[in-house]
Amino acid sequence: MFNRMKTLNLRQIILIVFSVLIILTCGTLFSITTFQSNQILLTQNNESLLKLAQQSARTIDIQLQSRLILLETLANNPILRGKYGDRVSTMPEKLSLLSGECQHLEQLGIKRLGIINNQGIIHYPDGKTLYLGDREHVKKVLKGENIITDILLSRYAQHLIFSYLVPIRDYQTGSIIGALVAASDAVKLNEFTQFHNENTLATAYIIDHNGTIIAHKNFSLVSSKRSHTELYDTSFSPIARAMEKGQTGYQTFTQNNHKLTIAYAPISTTHWSIGFIVPNHDTSQKANHFAYSMIIVFLVITIVALVLAFLFADRISRRHIHLKEVLEKNKNHFETIFNNNAAGIVMTDSQCTILSINQRLCEIFGYTKEELLHHNCAVIHCNQGSFESFKELYSHAIERTSHVTLEYQFKHKKGHYLWCEFFGKSLVLEDGTQGILWSVIDIDARKYAEEESFRLSQAMAQSPVSMLITDLNTNILYANPILLRNTGYALEDIYGKSAHILTSEKTPQSTLDTMWSYLNEGRNWKGELIYQNKDGKEYIVDVTIAPIYSVNGNIINYLTITEDITEKKYAQERINYLANYDHLTGVANRMQLANHFNHLLTIAKRNQESLAVLFLDLDAFKNVNDTYGHTVGDILLTMIAKRLQSLMREQDIIARTGGDEFVILLPNTPKTGAQKVVEKILLTISKPYEIQQTTLTMSLSIGISIFPDDGSTMDTLIQNADHAMYQSKSLGRNTFNFFQ
Repeated sequence: MFNRMKTLNLRQIILIVFSVLIILTCGTLFSITTFQSNQILLTQNNESLLKLAQQSARTIDIQLQSRLILLETLANNPILRGKYGDRVSTMPEKLSLLSGECQHLEQLGIKRLGIINNQGIIHYPDGKTLYLGDREHVKKVLKGENIITDILLSRYAQHLIFSYLVPIRDYQTGSIIGALVAASDAVKLNEFTQFHNENTLATAYIIDHNGTIIAHKNFSLVSSKRSHTELYDTSFSPIARAMEKGQTGYQTFTQNNHKLTIAYAPISTTHWSIGFIVPNHDTSQKANHFAYSMIIVFLVITIVALVLAFLFADRISRRHIHLKEVLEKNKNHFETIFNNNAAGIVMTDSQCTILSINQRLCEIFGYTKEELLHHNCAVIHCNQGSFESFKELYSHAIERTSHVTLEYQFKHKKGHYLWCEFFGKSLVLEDGTQGILWSVIDIDARKYAEEESFRLSQAMAQSPVSMLITDLNTNILYANPILLRNTGYALEDIYGKSAHILTSEKTPQSTLDTMWSYLNEGRNWKGELIYQNKDGKEYIVDVTIAPIYSVNGNIINYLTITEDITEKKYAQERINYLANYDHLTGVANRMQLANHFNHLLTIAKRNQESLAVLFLDLDAFKNVNDTYGHTVGDILLTMIAKRLQSLMREQDIIARTGGDEFVILLPNTPKTGAQKVVEKILLTISKPYEIQQTTLTMSLSIGISIFPDDGSTMDTLIQNADHAMYQSKSLGRNTFNFFQ
């Protein structure tokens, strides 16, 4: 007890000594002095209790403010503020991307985050939603206020909670686009009342603006929502109304015939108040015992006075020590939060002098606390011009909105530059001047990733080939402009849809099966597909599909690169056609004849079959050209070729080897079979032709050679058939002759 008395201030010691001297020297006025001393003691107790309430309210307010500051930092994340457009399109995705930055919130009793959009709908990480637009606290936060709600029943979790709400502002305009919500179990409020030990006479209560007790050190939660007037006598009602209005003071009331004193103070961040209740000394009863006190021996009076003085000193010192311990504990708790914050925190005055910093800020810039404290912020800027520009930017913003968000390049102690995001909020310092509290995040890696992503997106957007990115189910996530231009679709038309919308049904299923066999094995696939645009027009594309891997080696997407090769394909087919077919009649040319001839000759030799070779020459075709012109002659050749094709089997080959000369190959055809074919040819060709209102007739002279009787090579067989054809012409034309 004597050790505790050492903690008393001079004013309290003088007061005690003066009280004792009055009692010792003024025995005749004992009752009056006792009454006055009790009144002074009661007043001092009440003032101390009021200071305890005010300091406790400020401590709770600091802790609540620190949580709001953390949420403001989180709400300032570019993902929530729309800096990246719709690349992160759903609320659960946004909350998932923030999970790494908000794990430390769980240490403060915050178990669940949500995002409220500007329509008042809250989104939770598991995809559930709930309409809260009719709630007053939601309306206020969407107007720009930071809110801590009263106790309410969670529709989602079905238990009592209170929530922290901060607005989310658009990255460019600063307008409010939603709010970040952090829910906390209402039972956590008891932690604010637990710093009183069992020996402390005062009992702590926290009540809301409806007069409802929401926290008490002796029970977890008043879930029945009982009011003050139900717990105490009617004399407590005026006190409850004063607390509901956020007033500060202390009053006496009666409960079960016992007088109690309550000191109360509002918690400014909320609509709550904290109150401390202690039993009141019954001074009136002591005054009534004045007559009996006069007969007590002066020594007894002196001893009692001394005992009371020492008890009073002990009580004051005990309360003083306990309050100091509570404040020290709260200070340590706040410093723990401050120094272990995931973001760097710095407080400056209006001249940018650093007043306070946490360890994380020192880690970001590479300095010690001693190297930064009480120095100007210019030490971390690239140069003086950069510092002046930074001051001008945030000064204008602070004047308009009292807060500011800046991305700026700073200088590390080692000399390299790094990008940081600064979120600043104006505040009033203890000396009444203006200061700024900054939250600092190192975004250098993110900035580099953004630049890389931008360069990659620009490369894809400006690529001369079509590019498509899909998920593992081939649902389209991205298409570059040239693909959209080639297909005629807008990105919103195909986003989220299967890439099969671009593929024609004419694409062979075997091609698609081969493609998937490669992709399922994690290999690139290259081939040709038939695409169709929005209007249904088909075109051929050369396709390369490559898997995209995540950092842990899993396939997460597919990249498809396509090139329209329709014209190239048609040009190649045309070249092949002209190289192998007669451009006038469409039958095989000399080159194609040689390929077929060698192939059929090989089969005939292997199977010991015959091969008939017919050499056809039009009789007097030159007269047609001379009389009617080459145009009529070309039409006549085309019509003769079609009549010859109509007489051939699928395996037979017709070729035009000269102006009016044709060669026909009849595989596995003996001499008798060849004769029947030739007779049909002569009959069919001799029928009239109607060309440009002119009727023409033609005849053929045909020579026939048979493998193997008339030769074993292509040149020999064609030469012998040609010889037989000239024999036919010498016999009068319009006839045929076998080689002899």
